[in-house]
This record gives sequence, structure tokens and C-alpha cells, in this order.
Amino acid sequence: GHLHETHTLTSLAARAGISPNYFGQSFKAAEGVPPMTYVYDQRVIRARGLLRTGKHTAAEVAQMVGFTEQSQLDYHFRRILSNAPRDYLPPRTKRDNSR
Repeated sequence: GHLHETHTLTSLAARAGISPNYFGQSFKAAEGVPPMTYVYDQRVIRARGLLRTGKHTAAEVAQMVGFTEQSQLDYHFRRILSNAPRDYLPPRTKRDNSR
């Protein structure tokens, strides 16, 4: 629910009330990935859903899910889904192109 916020290992550990080192190790043991990788993965999942609605551009979605630039969204999309964000936009119709 807070994907759009800025997160760091230190800020996540502070929320949990433990040291960053212990938090990182515990999180990876429980989830199988480091905390920030998990955050990026969740942002991509949320972004994919937003893109499929066709209501927002990739740049808008990048900002909505917490990436500071669309290039970050592009990078993580390709890393996780092996596709570009634009591949998840609904097809444009003739009506859409006449705007």
C-alpha cells in the first residue's frame, strides 16, 4: 500500500524496529530475495495492473508506483517480466488515434 513512497533498507528496518543488517538477512531468509528487490518486484506488479487499464502512460505509472524515472520502470520490467511496460498497454483503436 505504500509502494509509491521512498524506501530504503534503513527505513524499512526502522519500521520493523530492528537493525538494517538483521532486517535484510531475516527478510531474505523469509522471502527469498533482498528487501529492495521485493519492493521493486511489487512496484512492477502494481505498474502492470495500472498499465493494463489504459488510463495512464508508462511515465505516469512509473511515478505512481514510486519510481523516480520511467527508465527505472523499464529496467525492472525487463528484469522481472522480460517485456517493456508498453507491452502491457491495451491496443489502441482507431478512435484512440483520432485524439
